[in-house]
Amino acid sequence: MKNISFVTVVAAKTAIVQSYRITSMVTAASKEEREEMVVIEDSVIKKIHGNQIKFTNIMAVVLVSCSYITGIIYITDGLYRIYSFYEANPNVKPTDPKPHCVLFWFPVNKDVYYKMSMVYEMFHIFQTLNYNGAAQTVVCSMMVFLKTELKILQHNVSSIKYSNDSNIEDILKGYSKKHQELIKWVKDFNISFQYIILLEYSVISVTLATILIGIVQSSSNLTDAIYFCPWYEFDETSKYLVLFMLLKCKKPLTIANGPFGYLTMEAAASRIKLSYTVVSVFST
Repeated sequence: MKNISFVTVVAAKTAIVQSYRITSMVTAASKEEREEMVVIEDSVIKKIHGNQIKFTNIMAVVLVSCSYITGIIYITDGLYRIYSFYEANPNVKPTDPKPHCVLFWFPVNKDVYYKMSMVYEMFHIFQTLNYNGAAQTVVCSMMVFLKTELKILQHNVSSIKYSNDSNIEDILKGYSKKHQELIKWVKDFNISFQYIILLEYSVISVTLATILIGIVQSSSNLTDAIYFCPWYEFDETSKYLVLFMLLKCKKPLTIANGPFGYLTMEAAASRIKLSYTVVSVFST
């Protein structure tokens, strides 16, 4: 479930990022930034651009690096499970079920063609993470561009100095027009990226809900296993231990969410509702 959800999110993000609306926004933003860098003489604005470019580059490196580190850890864990499997089963047959890094459909028996399947699964992991890193970098870069433009506009407005020779009205009209363009740009950004935000938030919530269901079911099964064991044949001390375990099972197992309380089924459902509400508000 987790693998399918993650691949679905990455595929959807890649398709959305490559859509005409978003590619047009990226092209227009890049063109505008290049034109500004050519004509701008203000050292403060050049410094703002330079700092944001450095920040964007660092952010892109961090995002891609984290993606690849995740892939390396995932593959290393898969290789370790394979190694442990062959150590425990030295006489394994080609048709025997074997551990795999990714649950993936193949047109052939993936256990018979095990090496070929494992090579593709590893390639699939890096390919998926590569697309995810690229799509995430585009989203973050667009937000950094907006931040940069707002900082430049703020600097320009704060640098206005009144004099008899300057035409303050024309200057303010230009800044007001720029502000309106940024507002329109944010609206276009929300329309373009709202589904990515909704999809990521919803899939994370569904994944957490799936894990929580497994924890609740396992806890309930443990309670049943303790109750239906032949405890009545035990000595008094062992009976007290069984009773102690049953009392402990009454307290539901929870996963902490840092300083924000605990993850529950209700919390997962509320996150899905909240994500839809947020996207609906942004789209109005």
